[in-house]
Amino acid sequence: MPTEQNLETEKPMADDSEYLSKPDVVKSEKKTVTNYSVKNNELKTVDFIRLFESVGWCPPGEAQVASALKNSLAVFSLYSDTTRIGMGRLLGDHAMSYYIKDFVVVPDFQKHNGGRFLLQAMLDYIAGQLPSDWKVSVELISAPGVEGFYRKFGFEDRPCVNDGAGMCRMLTGRADAANNDKS
Repeated sequence: MPTEQNLETEKPMADDSEYLSKPDVVKSEKKTVTNYSVKNNELKTVDFIRLFESVGWCPPGEAQVASALKNSLAVFSLYSDTTRIGMGRLLGDHAMSYYIKDFVVVPDFQKHNGGRFLLQAMLDYIAGQLPSDWKVSVELISAPGVEGFYRKFGFEDRPCVNDGAGMCRMLTGRADAANNDKS
């Protein structure tokens, strides 16, 4: 069920915005954004792809994105007034480990505290799901150059005193070839 969290700040922004479900990605001049909200589990595949591309990333295909959204623990959409300007997915086991993935804020809206609002909403969501005596690991891979943003939320660089380097590997599926051999 979609949920929403709001934040009001200083100056009102002109009401010239629209949802990214329209054909074009929102393009705007740098603005002082004043009203953020986060909605959960309402992001559509086409909007995910537009947000992904807005930061220069090459998205997977629609079927893969649809499956990823469906199988995420939670999918968060960041809005400035009524304009979708960001997203993040949460993966994990509800007990010991959570992973933040596909964390995006549209470039024209970066450096206006929207990313902070979105990440805090995601961390609050995790904390709100856990018994008070549980501690969990929340992990992510930062885009180059924005590690300092995550450090402000207590994330540590890897390797660190207690852990080795974070590691990642891309793997290509082969289920179709295996299924074709069975027929």
